[in-house]
Amino acid sequence: MVLFGWIGSKIEQKLIHFIILASMDVGEAAYDSGWEDAEPSVKQTVCIIMVRAQKPAIIRGGQFYITNLETVSAVSIVST
Repeated sequence: MVLFGWIGSKIEQKLIHFIILASMDVGEAAYDSGWEDAEPSVKQTVCIIMVRAQKPAIIRGGQFYITNLETVSAVSIVST
């Protein structure tokens, strides 16, 4: 039973790490989308996406803690 809990914890850490890293790539992908030649409304939308993507995603663990890339990395280093 302990083994399943440990495996689940490792999978959860990897998934959270992946989600946060992927959220950091959104702005770059929007910038590389060729938006410069688009209609003004599309340009505005892409600019909003790029501005909002400057802040990396966080994942809340209920109302008790916030998980971000730094905390996930710290937990991964300590648990290995």
